[in-house]
Formats: sequence, structure tokens, C-alpha cells
Amino acid sequence: MEDGPGFSKFLWDFVDGKPKVNQFKTTASVPASTPLSIKISKELGGRGFKFVGPTIVYAFMQATGMVNDHLVTCFCHETCAGKHRSAAPQSQMTARKLSAADDSARVWQRMLSGRRLDLLDPSPLDIEIADIAHGLARVARWNGQTSGAHIFSVAQHTLLVEAVMREQTPRVDVSFRLAALLHDAPEYVIGDMISPFKAVLGGDYKAVEKRLLSAIHIRFGLPPVLADEITRQIKAADTGAAYLEATELAGFARSRGQSACSAAIPACRRRRERDYLTPWTAAKAEKRFLARFKALTRVALRVKRSPGTARNAALCRPRTAYNRTKPEGPP
Repeated sequence: MEDGPGFSKFLWDFVDGKPKVNQFKTTASVPASTPLSIKISKELGGRGFKFVGPTIVYAFMQATGMVNDHLVTCFCHETCAGKHRSAAPQSQMTARKLSAADDSARVWQRMLSGRRLDLLDPSPLDIEIADIAHGLARVARWNGQTSGAHIFSVAQHTLLVEAVMREQTPRVDVSFRLAALLHDAPEYVIGDMISPFKAVLGGDYKAVEKRLLSAIHIRFGLPPVLADEITRQIKAADTGAAYLEATELAGFARSRGQSACSAAIPACRRRRERDYLTPWTAAKAEKRFLARFKALTRVALRVKRSPGTARNAALCRPRTAYNRTKPEGPP
């Protein structure tokens, strides 16, 4: 696999690149393993993988969409099946176009961690937070047209967005704060394009971005697709952060910045957010992004292990208590 197209293609070749859609009517009918998962398990074991028994492999196949085991009575069954029918041929068509144009063309990128990420069919197993932090800290917002001695990086922007979201909705589930931090994570490989250029590219860019974001979510324990309400909250925080960046760093007048970003000044314009609007070095942005990620995942893990009301209390912890106990947050 080190010299080949990557781990993702290796796995999807077992199902000919198309998800297997099952028609189970009861949960008792859903198997813990299948002959195919046994076959994949043996192949992985032969290649030196550990903890890849047939049951674990089948659970992975379910989680990544290699098999659709939603019950036929579940509203997700047809939704996922429809997405599979439309998405798989597009991926295959893209691959055929690349092969026809250039036999040496590749659609994967090698990361500093050694991972090879397929951009058209990303696998969660090829995603590392260190690669994301390193990349985002070196990608400029606003095409680099910001004031300051350094670029205003996407890593710093995502930290600002998470801070804005924390101010706007202080009782939001900590896992969704993590989603806010990772909302632009695909840009560690596809870069940050300004909105006018995204409009020119159309749906192809968004399709690649969505596939990457879903894989990133799965890798870090988030739903592949967030609920509409959470997406709306993250978008509101993103727009608020963009307004601050536009008016403080990118030279927009306040009225123009408000028009361009479609947002009023967010509630988080306080002294502690000023730090996030002073462009950092790449090394500092990378370090602080990783620190915040570790802080959020640590809290999320603690909450997940807390039973009953303790878990709910942790999710709804007041802003003041959260800030007192989390020095990794904004000063």
C-alpha cells in the first residue's frame, strides 16, 4: 500500500468501489461479521495490522459507508442509498477521466506524517490531526491580503470561530465546539479559496470539500453530516468571525464588511478576542490549534464517560465555569 494508491482504494476494491446496500428489516438480522469482513480481516492481518478481527472490520465498513445496514424502515436507508447511487459513479467517472488524460495522474497527497490521502475518496484512517494543524497554520485567509507581519492563517481563523461560537451559544455540546474548530479542516489539503472563486468552480469544489469533511468528522468521532441546527450555529459563528477579520485585518469598511459577510458584530468582541485578531507565526498557530483540539477532545472524552445527569451537566456547563477550568481557551 505504501507504493500504491492508498489504503482507501485498497478497502473499496473489496466492494468494487460501490457501497453494498442491504435490506434488513430487524436489528436481529444485522450480522456482526460477514464472509467479506472475514476476508478483509485476513488480508489486513497478513499485512501486519493488529486488532482487525472480522467484527471490528465489519463495524468499520458500516461506519465508513462500505455497507448500508440501516433498516429499510429507517429514514436514513433510502437517503444513504440515494447518495451512494449518485456518488459512486461520479468518483468512478473522475477516475476514468484522469486515467484517460494521464496514466501517471494521481489524486492522493502524501502528508508529513507519511499518510497518503486520496482527495476524491478520503479514508478516515489516512487523516491525522498533526497534518491538519500543520497545513492550516500555513494556509492564508483572504488570499493573504491582511495586515500584519504574518498571514492570518486558517488555523487561527478556526480558533476564532470556536471562540465566537462559545460566546454565542455557551451551553452547546462540547463535541460541536470541536466541529466548529474543524469546520475548515479540509483546507489543509485543498487550500482556502475566497468565495468569488468558489462560485466560479461550482459544485465540484464543494463535493470534494464535503467528502473530506465527512472523513475528518468520522476520524475524530463526530457525525459524518452535522444536524442542520448545529451547522447553522457554526455558520453564524463563522460569519461573525469573518466580519471581524474583514474589518480589522482585510481593510473592509464596517458597512462594507457587514454586507460582504452578512453578519452583525458578534457578541465576542472583547479584549480576550483581540489576541485572535493579531496574526501569529505559523508555529504559534499550529501549536495553539493542537492545544485547543486536545483540550476539547479531552473534555469530550470525559463527558462521554460520565453517566446520566453528570453527562448532561457537563454538556451544559456555564461559560464562566468552563473558562475557569480550561486554560487552553482564549485568555
